[in-house]
Amino acid sequence: MSEHPERAELSAWMDREIPVDRARRIEAHIGACEHCASIVAAYRANDRAARDLFARLADESPERPAERVLERARASRVRQRRTGAAAATVAALALAATLLSGLLRPTQSPSAPATLAHSAIQAHALYAPDPSRADAATQSPGGLAGWLSDALGRPLGTPGLERMGYRLVDARRVPANPGPAAVLQYRGPDGHRITCYFAKRPGNTDAGMRYLRDKSVGAFYSVDDGLAYAVVGDIGRAALRTIAREAYESIERGYAAGPRGG
Repeated sequence: MSEHPERAELSAWMDREIPVDRARRIEAHIGACEHCASIVAAYRANDRAARDLFARLADESPERPAERVLERARASRVRQRRTGAAAATVAALALAATLLSGLLRPTQSPSAPATLAHSAIQAHALYAPDPSRADAATQSPGGLAGWLSDALGRPLGTPGLERMGYRLVDARRVPANPGPAAVLQYRGPDGHRITCYFAKRPGNTDAGMRYLRDKSVGAFYSVDDGLAYAVVGDIGRAALRTIAREAYESIERGYAAGPRGG
C-alpha cells in the first residue's frame, strides 16, 4: 500500500467494519508506518478513556444519564471519521460527564430487570469486539462455559449461537453494580452483532422474558434465581426473540447442571 489510509478508514478498520482483504492490507501498512500507527494509538487511547469513564459512571448512574454519555461518545466517533479530530472523543466525554452531574435523578428506582436491560444495551454500544479476548476465553480451562461460569461464580452453559451461524468475537468481564457481570459478543453471517450480557443479581427472580427497545437496538432480558441475562442486537424483534430463546435454553442446560441459588 503506497498511500496512507484515510482516518475514517483507519477508524473503520479498528471497528472491523471493512472487508477482510482490505483489512489485512491496512494492518500490514500500520505495522510499517509510524504516522498511521500513531493515529490508531490515539483512537485506542480515546476508546480506553470512554471505557474508563463508563466504568466510573456505571455504579453512580446506571440508567439514562449514562446512556446520554454513550450517545455523545458515538457522536464524537462520527466526527472523528469526518474531521480526523483525534481529541474529539475525550472532549465530548468530559462535557457529557459535566452535564451528568446536573441531570435529575429518576424519582422512582428502576426495577432490577429494567436496569439490567439498559446496562446490556450500554455494553453493546460501548465495547468493540476483540477476537483475542474470545480466543482466550474459549482456550481457558473448561472452554467458554468454564470461563463464563468462573466469571459469574456459578455453573452456566453458553448461548450456543454457533448453531445459528454466529461466531464468537468477544468475551470480557465488565463493571456492574452489583457485580459480577460478563459480556459475550457474536457476529452473524450477515454482519449483525449480538451481545449476550450476564450479571449476578442475588435475591432477584423474574423468570418472564421481557423486551425493551432503545432506538435501533432491542433487548430481550430475564432474571431467574439471582442470574440475570440479556440478548441485545440491532435487528428486528422477531429475529432477536428467536436468538434469545436459543441462548436462554442453551444457558439453562448448563445452569441446571450445577447448584442454584448462589
